[in-house]
Amino acid sequence: MASSLEYTQALKVGELLMHIGTIYASQGDPRNSVKYLEAALARLRNSVGDKHYLTAITCYKLSTQFAKANDYYKTGKLLKQAAEGLSGTPYYAADLARVRFAWGELLKNTTSTGKVETALREARELRKTCVPNDEWELHQLKREDYDKLVPFWAAQLSGVKGRLRRVAKPNMPPLPDLLIVFSAGASF
Repeated sequence: MASSLEYTQALKVGELLMHIGTIYASQGDPRNSVKYLEAALARLRNSVGDKHYLTAITCYKLSTQFAKANDYYKTGKLLKQAAEGLSGTPYYAADLARVRFAWGELLKNTTSTGKVETALREARELRKTCVPNDEWELHQLKREDYDKLVPFWAAQLSGVKGRLRRVAKPNMPPLPDLLIVFSAGASF
């Protein structure tokens, strides 16, 4: 059995790999993004399991890369796992809404419109729990509307709760700024 130090280190390494994969995705480098996100997912599955928030978010981020490559099987599998990891916790409603919307977009490419409508309605209802006065119609909502619900990091960084809060930025900062954020707020 792994010690708590080994567990914590594995979790933090998995989380850092996820953020590196996200950086590569934002820079338009899907090959390296997938490489780091897959490494993060393997590390997180081994350390915290399939139902953890970070594992679910990594599944979502990896699914977006496979969706861009039109690999619908892998996209669907990862979105289902992300939804399972985020379900049941009201705090994760914004993240789950984003996953449900991505599921609806996937269904547009692979199945009938009835299932698409159901998935998009579920996403909109989850969105309404986060934005109660939301008046957008179902057909008006886009992926960006759901992405805006979730801050840039999409989570409080584990292990630094209270010291480093969720960071909401419209555009990803360049890599040196990210290193400053990591070194200033957390000990890894």
